Amino acid sequence: MDHDAPGRDEIRHFGLDPIERTVTADTGRNDFPYAPDLAKATAAEFGDTEWLSVYEYLLVTKRNIIRTMDVAKVSLPASPDVITEDGSLVGFCEIFPFADCFEVELDGEQWAVDDQYCVMPDCNCREVVLSFLNLHPSRGRSGIIHEPIPAARYNYKRNKFTVESKPTPGEPPLSTLFKAMRDAHPSFVQDVRHRHEQLKTLYLRTVIANGPPDSVFAPGKTFRRDDPKIGRNEPCPCGSGRKYKKCCGR
Repeated sequence: MDHDAPGRDEIRHFGLDPIERTVTADTGRNDFPYAPDLAKATAAEFGDTEWLSVYEYLLVTKRNIIRTMDVAKVSLPASPDVITEDGSLVGFCEIFPFADCFEVELDGEQWAVDDQYCVMPDCNCREVVLSFLNLHPSRGRSGIIHEPIPAARYNYKRNKFTVESKPTPGEPPLSTLFKAMRDAHPSFVQDVRHRHEQLKTLYLRTVIANGPPDSVFAPGKTFRRDDPKIGRNEPCPCGSGRKYKKCCGR
């Protein structure tokens, strides 16, 4: 908003964390001395409804940014730690935790679909691996997710569906889950194609930035990670003082 707009008070900024329900550290935007006190007073007045509203606003905003972002301008990961010699797949929500999840309700149960992609620079595959996670198991199940998780491989270019891991007894067939998910998300094919392109572009930039091109693109060779992966409970490298899983690793 325009600070100089007629009839409007000057806008004041302070940060709230709707996940932890706390006041965040000064980000450098505060230009008035009583910002911390105002932030604390606001947080103290918030109840469940207010915190939920702020969280929903944060979620919608982040998802809109993720859908429309220019990946060429996104900050690179510290190291390409998901690009491995064995070509491990990368979950889109692993990189962008606030991204839309392909959720679907079937027979009174809520399912979330985790979409994973190959990001190897020299691979031309057009596939996504879909893992179907039962969010609220019923019919006597304990509520704990057990292996194997129902999963399928889908070629979005050829519209080919292949079962990778069958559901456990009592769960719907994968074909039924997949159809329900497609019905609930009409733009699914366009979405996974776009996500795959986003991840490949991001990690192509990463390997170029972290290693000489001839070691990355030589025939039959892939990028090797030298730095250890950051542990979920280790201090976040951004310097916030919080655990990685509670900060940049969310």
